This record gives sequence, C-alpha cells and structure tokens, in this order.
Amino acid sequence: MKREKNKIKPIGKILFAAQDPGGFNSLAPVIKKIVRLGFSYKVFLAEGSLRFAEKTGIDFIDCSFLTLDKIIKKVDEFAPDIVVVATSDGLCLEKNIVAWAKKRAIFSVALIDFWSRHNARFSNPKTSDHAYIPDIICVVDAYMKKQIIAEGVAANKVKITGNPFFESFGLVKKNNGHYILFASQPFSEARFRFREIANLPIFNEVEIFADIVKILEEKNIRLPILIGFHPYSKNRNKYNKIIKKSKIKIIASGKETEKLIDQADLVIGINTVILFQAAMMGKKVISYQPGIKPKEDPLFSNRLGLSLPAYGFKKLKQRLEEVFGQRQPLKKLAKIRGQYVFSRATDNVLGIINKSLAKALKK
Repeated sequence: MKREKNKIKPIGKILFAAQDPGGFNSLAPVIKKIVRLGFSYKVFLAEGSLRFAEKTGIDFIDCSFLTLDKIIKKVDEFAPDIVVVATSDGLCLEKNIVAWAKKRAIFSVALIDFWSRHNARFSNPKTSDHAYIPDIICVVDAYMKKQIIAEGVAANKVKITGNPFFESFGLVKKNNGHYILFASQPFSEARFRFREIANLPIFNEVEIFADIVKILEEKNIRLPILIGFHPYSKNRNKYNKIIKKSKIKIIASGKETEKLIDQADLVIGINTVILFQAAMMGKKVISYQPGIKPKEDPLFSNRLGLSLPAYGFKKLKQRLEEVFGQRQPLKKLAKIRGQYVFSRATDNVLGIINKSLAKALKK
C-alpha cells in the first residue's frame, strides 16, 4: 500500500499547450493522468497537434486561427496556477504561453521531446536569446541535459524525466516484415524551410528516396516500399515520378507512419522520431543523412547503436547490404529500452508538476 504522503492531491489549475505533433505526443500521457486524478485543466493546441489530439479523447481548445489577444484572454479567464508546455518550432503557441506566464510570475514547465534544436525551442527566430526559458525544463536523458546546459541554460532548471511518449513504444517486433517503410519528412516544403534558422541540415527527401530506390533496384531487392508521410506534409505527389519509373512496387500510404512500423522488414528515412521509435521496437533501421558529420546527427538511436547511419551514398549502399538478414542486438536493445521506454517518464513529469503546484499555491 502506498503511503498517504505520496498521494497526489488534485489541487490547482494546470494549462497545457502544444503546437507540433511530437510535442503533443510527449504531453498526452501526462494530460490523461491529470484527467484521471481529477485536476482542473485546460489544453490549448494548434496546427499539427490537432490531428493527434482528436484521436486521444482529450478535450482541447483549438488556437490555430485565434489572434494572440484572444488566446491570452482565454488564458486569463482560466487563470492557471502552472503552465506545462511542449517545445515546438518557430514563434509558436507554447512560447506565447511561457511569455504570458513570465509576465505574471506563473510557474512554467516545458518538455523537450527529441535531441535537436535546443536553442531554437526557447529563442526568438534567428537568435539564441533564450527569451522563453521556463522555470523547469524536462529532458529525456543525461546527454540532453549536458547539451542544454552547454548552450547556456542554468543547470538547476534542467530535470531528467524521460519522454512520456516513449512509454507507448510497444513490445519488440520481429523483423520478418512484408515491406520496406520509408518515413518521409517534408524538408523540401515551405513549412520546414525555417529549420535553417536552427542551424540544422536541410535535406531533399525526394532525392534521398531516389537514392534508396536506385540501390534497392541494383541489389535486386523486390520487397515493396510503403511511403509514410509526415503530418505536416502537404505534397503527397512528390514521389510520383520515382514510383512510375521504378521496377519496385511503391505505395504512397495514407496511413499514419507509426502504424506502418509493425509489419515492416526495414524502416528507412532521414532523422525523424519514427526511426527512433522503430529502433526501440526492435526493427532494422537505416538513417540516411547525406553530407553531414556524425556530430551533427540529431537521431539519437544512431548514437545508441540501434539504428544504422549513412552519411553518404556509398555508405548507404553498404548499409543496405548489411541490413537484410540482420537482427538487432536484443541484449543491448533490452537495456536501452529499460532506460528510455520504461523510465516512468509520465510519473516523473507529474511529480515535478505536483511539487511546482504546491510551491505556487503557497504564494
């Protein structure tokens, strides 16, 4: 039986906010638990997060087309005791919420969902001004904490919690799948051009896919290819020329990419979190990022040795030769899953929220 002092009491009002899909995914398990515990809460969402939120049953306010004044009015009306936000790209909803909290001395917590663009998550566009640093930043692991502190964030603000979304990564899947899954990212589309601001490499996903198909044809690998699109992708026809010319059966799937992982023999892409997820599920994974150096690679499963990086065309050839018939090192995988999948991240974040609320309500 748990001791009474460890019991979380649903006191105080919590405002959650997310704009990008990955950020919402990290918040969703926490929100669901907050609901079960009976807290008073509101969820403000915008843009890409909506598609995922609609499937969770979580009640939310769509801020996509609201002016900033109207958003702030709604926040003022709710009068939260704490705000808990994701960390999306650009001058996003979360940054506006954190700015509101700072002006009113309201405690703020932010969750980082992946190992990239840390400065951009908390700064104005084209700067590293850290104008939107919250009171607490929840990070995935010690490596991420070290990165963020090196970028100038005070160490006492950074707490290792894990990513609650990673707890959803299912049982290890066998690698005898039925197709190759290409996890597309819309780097070539306008929505992602601002990534140059964050000093991240920009790729052309169509050229990358063409390289992959060319090698598969040369190697006479005839597994069909399914293309899984990113939620922000608007141009679903960009691979049509390659599809028409190829000897391989290629299908542009309308399903969510993560739902295509289970039946895949190989998952290949650039640096999307889908590759990290597939690697954590025990799938064979190749990350093709031509022209970058290993130290610039944001895909953490490459650093963990669970996915195979290729930083050039020749290396991609080698990786594709290696990967068929190869299985992931399950002993290593089990240990890493213990750290990232079974980290009790949701409870860790909830503990920080509860502790912060207690302080806020004493003021």
